Amino acid sequence: MLRRTGEEARRLGQRALFVCTPSLAGSTHAARIRESLGGLWVADSSDVAPHVPLRAVEKAVAQAQRHDVDVVVALGGGSAIGLGKAVAHSRSVPLVAIPTTYAGSEMTPVLGTTDTTMGQKRTVTDPRILPQVAIYDVEATLELPPAITAATGINALAHCVEAVYSTSASPLVPPVALDAAARIGRALPTCVADGADVVARSQMLVAAFLAGFSLAHAGMALHHGLCHSLGGKLGVPHGVANAIMLPHVMWFNAEAAAPALATVGRAMGIETDPAGGVSHLVESLGLPQRLRDVGVAEADLAGVAADAMHSSAVRANPKPITDSAQVLAVLRSAW
Repeated sequence: MLRRTGEEARRLGQRALFVCTPSLAGSTHAARIRESLGGLWVADSSDVAPHVPLRAVEKAVAQAQRHDVDVVVALGGGSAIGLGKAVAHSRSVPLVAIPTTYAGSEMTPVLGTTDTTMGQKRTVTDPRILPQVAIYDVEATLELPPAITAATGINALAHCVEAVYSTSASPLVPPVALDAAARIGRALPTCVADGADVVARSQMLVAAFLAGFSLAHAGMALHHGLCHSLGGKLGVPHGVANAIMLPHVMWFNAEAAAPALATVGRAMGIETDPAGGVSHLVESLGLPQRLRDVGVAEADLAGVAADAMHSSAVRANPKPITDSAQVLAVLRSAW
């Protein structure tokens, strides 16, 4: 599938910027993409960093301007595709996204960037941000380390959970999200245990696609708002933040969204306490379960809670949030 990148890019433009995660820049996957692009390729941009810092965006946009880029190709996880989105949106040019993790950014019209000087991560939603083409190639995921596999897999699961209990989703969304959750429950443990399992890896790519689609048509809530604040203020990796926070947000929302959460549990084979089942899954995958385990100090929690209150996602939570004390309580439970 990677060899089709050039074919797809040629339908969209004539001068391509290739955005690539640094760890993949010298890989055979990146080489295949450059070969496929041929004369379209004009430059690489590998200044990819977690949470898409504004300084990286400015540098990549300037590079795209120098080379008069009219199409962007991005290979990697959510950070690489996020940077590709930022460049493409800034120049109003199309994006071809090639995900190598399960973060699902290729399926959403959402762009999150971080002002590292202010410690703030903010998101913008615009239909023009959605990539024009997403290319899935299971071979590009086979070398994904177990920890990143697990963390981005839980990120995909979080998309499912928030889509199912979203206050704005159409009735068509929950069945898609539940299908994705079921696939994640079956395939993610296998992918972590045996990264070369092509069948399980393929199922996770399908799940990530469905989960990203679901969230794009539903909207985010408290969970993603908290994860964005933890990333922007404290630099907690997005997938890790998802793994730590998801069970606690599910417990917080249990009263307001019990039927929806029960459907998620049943899809994953969890008969009682869906949040507890997800917590057990996170533990079994070897992921951190406490904010203190990833360097978050108890004194940091109030600032994260206050920052999260500025998020439209937090304001869209199924259990109404009217005070930062509610958010702080969730953070304390996860600390």
